[in-house]
Amino acid sequence: MHRTGADAYEVGRGKPPTATRFQKGQSGNPKGRPKGLSVKEMFMRIANQAIHDAVAKQWRLAPGSTPLDMVMTELFNKATKRDIKAVRHVLTMQALYFPDAEVSAPDMEVRGPAAG
Repeated sequence: MHRTGADAYEVGRGKPPTATRFQKGQSGNPKGRPKGLSVKEMFMRIANQAIHDAVAKQWRLAPGSTPLDMVMTELFNKATKRDIKAVRHVLTMQALYFPDAEVSAPDMEVRGPAAG
């Protein structure tokens, strides 16, 4: 298509019609790229999903338990078996999330190395 005079402009490859060009000050993609889930949102979604009842039974958890329940159960089980890393995690969580909670230790006999 040929125009004459001041409006002369040849439409072709790399030369779109002036009416369909991007307008100044307006984005070519006004909605933008859709954002994915943040790490926090992904963690919360996965942590709060109910696990299959067969898996819950295997872990000795109530039906409808979540993966977070499984992780916390395993952490406390390891802590009770004297896994020092697990004990540190439990105590750190207690200090962070329950700083005012009074934790009382049962009366225990402290055993040192055998005297000999």
